[in-house]
Amino acid sequence: MNGDYKVGMADLLLLAELWLDDSDYTAFVSLSENWLRAESALVINEFMADNETTLADPNDPAGSYDDWIEIYNRSSAAQELGGMYLTDNLSHPDKWRIPDGVRVEPRGYLLFWADEEESQGKTHTNFKLDAEGEEIGLFDTDGVTPIDTVEYGQQYQDMSSGRFPDNALAWDVFDKPTPGRCNCEGYGGVVDSVEVNADGGIYSDAADAFYVTLSCDTPGAVIHYTTDFTDPAETSPEYTGPIYVDSTTCLRAAAFKTGWLTKETVSRTYVFLDDVVNQSSSPSGFPTSWGSNVVDYQVDPDVVNNPAYSSTFKNDLLTIPSVCIVIPNDDFFGAAD
Repeated sequence: MNGDYKVGMADLLLLAELWLDDSDYTAFVSLSENWLRAESALVINEFMADNETTLADPNDPAGSYDDWIEIYNRSSAAQELGGMYLTDNLSHPDKWRIPDGVRVEPRGYLLFWADEEESQGKTHTNFKLDAEGEEIGLFDTDGVTPIDTVEYGQQYQDMSSGRFPDNALAWDVFDKPTPGRCNCEGYGGVVDSVEVNADGGIYSDAADAFYVTLSCDTPGAVIHYTTDFTDPAETSPEYTGPIYVDSTTCLRAAAFKTGWLTKETVSRTYVFLDDVVNQSSSPSGFPTSWGSNVVDYQVDPDVVNNPAYSSTFKNDLLTIPSVCIVIPNDDFFGAAD
């Protein structure tokens, strides 16, 4: 009743104060059934195993971005952690002993730096976290009794994993980590990247047309795509079957799932040389001038139509090393374009 995660006299006194007003018999039954029962007030609340730019270690002279583990005190009383143990291997629970004098305030947060730099202070462990997945455990002073443990998989750069909300059973992913603060907004997971069956490339003409199939390994994810160079959104066309490609196409795709984070857009560009040879001098949406110079985008007709080159022109283009750079229109031409 007093929020210290222990059932005892303090709760009985609180119940006695309310007895004449509320007569809550169920509370009395619950108190008697759980008399002297105690649960740990401490939980592993959030951690980051691939910290590149999110939070610099304040005790590191070089300002390194180290891994960290956040412990949350869910109770109304301060908690002493000195003598307890933190580990990244549940088979070795007493790997690192928390120094005496370390405590966390009521409803407070405490960060431990998993950096193998114990000399930097009492909250620096003798282990680091593996971004590809491992374990984290907080054990009692006997080095045997688990207080809280976590087993995690692949982590993402500058993203954390944490309980959502604080002290909850469910774990979410945070693209905006909250070390030392409440876990107020998170994602159920990160959607896998879209897989494309055909790499980008250069093709001669429509006779080389083919179908492109898209897939995503995240159950329940919906794929959306664009062919106008823009980033796909949930309002973009939904992928429902193979896409027929018979002309120059920039295909961009991403998968979405409610409550999950879409982290990546994939792009594939398919260039058909008939379109290159016959392209417009002023394609729609492209600038018509650079400063005082008028822009002409087409391949010079004097070259394409010259008998000395026309019969081999497309094959000649295939011998030239090429790269396609896709820049969103609002970044390159301005939002109005």
